[in-house]
Amino acid sequence: MAAIPVVDFALFVEDKAGPDIARKRLESLATINKACREFGLFQVINHGLDSLLLSKVLQNAHSFFELPLEYKCKFSTANNGMGFVHRSGAKGGPPDRKEHFMFAAEGKSTLWPDLVPSFRPDAVEVSKQMQKLCDNMMAILSQSLGSPDKTLRNCFDKNEDYYNFLHYPGCSDYQGQVLAPHQDGTIFTIVSQLNRVPGYQVLKDGTWHLVVPVENSLIINLGDIIQVWTNGLYKAAVHCVVANKKQRFSFVYHHVAEGKTRIAPLPEFVSDQPKYKSFLQEEYLKLRFENKRLGNNFEKNITIDYYLVD
Repeated sequence: MAAIPVVDFALFVEDKAGPDIARKRLESLATINKACREFGLFQVINHGLDSLLLSKVLQNAHSFFELPLEYKCKFSTANNGMGFVHRSGAKGGPPDRKEHFMFAAEGKSTLWPDLVPSFRPDAVEVSKQMQKLCDNMMAILSQSLGSPDKTLRNCFDKNEDYYNFLHYPGCSDYQGQVLAPHQDGTIFTIVSQLNRVPGYQVLKDGTWHLVVPVENSLIINLGDIIQVWTNGLYKAAVHCVVANKKQRFSFVYHHVAEGKTRIAPLPEFVSDQPKYKSFLQEEYLKLRFENKRLGNNFEKNITIDYYLVD
């Protein structure tokens, strides 16, 4: 089983200089490049996020998910999976064995659970820290492609980030997948496996590889949009979650371009012809969410291949 690359983010965010640091940065950029081509995923340590805050966010999520289902369902919405959801899954398959609570970043949501008073302030604060990390990550991903820092960031004017708290109950009588295989329709997602219970897997060369949680690390999971921007050079990670006897919590931050953003391969990554047609970000997300609803009428699952050039 291939090891998932781990990158020390301190090399890029700390103000250090010298030939040894420069060499290590180049080595790390090469590691990121290889990981993005092969897995679409890597882990980072020394990322700069407040570990105490992440622990508090975990406790808030734990407290929320322990509340009665009747109360949690008050936060259910009809808005593309936003709010509380406890029955979801891809067409043609069983419901995922999880529950989640998803809402807009930066405090824009009105879905704050009053029975967990610290939920809102902690979520808003971690959102601010995540946004800073996203800005740094966009520059580093651009560098790993051999391009200027702003190459990827210049592809959109605004972002519409959202985040998701997930709870996977412990399974003593089931050993299969509790979250079906999929790619994210985002630029990338940042995943914190907060209580370090394994279960997150990524597909490479037809084999599933377990992403072993590293203490105080984050998973950087590339989404479909970077795959399109790089014309397939970087791949969106195909990932799933498998059952564990212990319950598992995770926090996922989705970095997404504003819905009106037009997505297309960047000219610098197109040697012959683009592999993907141009489309609007909101158009794709709407298709994905509608398609993933259990019992929908789509004839096939919609992925980024929907926009492949014939």
